[in-house]
Amino acid sequence: MKTNILIISAILYFYNFSCTDSGPDDPNPPIPKDSCIVYEPILDSISKVRVYTVKDTIADFGYANKVNSISFFNLGVSLNEERIRIHLFSHDQDGGLTDLIIFYIPHSKHGCFEIKNNCYANGEGQFENVCVSFDSNERDVLIDSYLLDSNVINNKIEILSIDTLNKTIEGRFACSFVFANDRPKRDPLNLDTMRFFNGYFKGKYKDR
Repeated sequence: MKTNILIISAILYFYNFSCTDSGPDDPNPPIPKDSCIVYEPILDSISKVRVYTVKDTIADFGYANKVNSISFFNLGVSLNEERIRIHLFSHDQDGGLTDLIIFYIPHSKHGCFEIKNNCYANGEGQFENVCVSFDSNERDVLIDSYLLDSNVINNKIEILSIDTLNKTIEGRFACSFVFANDRPKRDPLNLDTMRFFNGYFKGKYKDR
């Protein structure tokens, strides 16, 4: 009887510990209930994609589910009163640039924003709305380019916080892309459509 009580107590302790909310410095915080970025389950369990790990430290980092596997990024952010520019970039095992996602927000407010179009698209006014771009690279060589999939309704980025004292920024994102080039893909593990979801980033920003 005593043994059974100890076992039950241990199970309850473990369950309580595992369900405790993550602290503010947790590199994998849960998605808040009031976030506009809702948790998405993995729907594709078959496709193979290239994913990457963080080469430096957990400072200035990001991550997301890339189709069906978690992929990590380093983070670079520049900010001023007129805009926020966010770079999420991955490296291969030799340190070469691979995936590059760039977000542009035409103001410096926190909140939830729908991603409207592609950054660096042809024509004027591409930076008037929140935009994003995604490229697959091999060091300084562009491999495959993608465009925002405007048919997907939940392309969003959320700026959770901007700490002007410590110059840090934190956010979440989810966005889908479609292959943009009029040629076969150079990397066979790049799919026709790519979705990054359950995304998160946190780190320092520079005033520019």
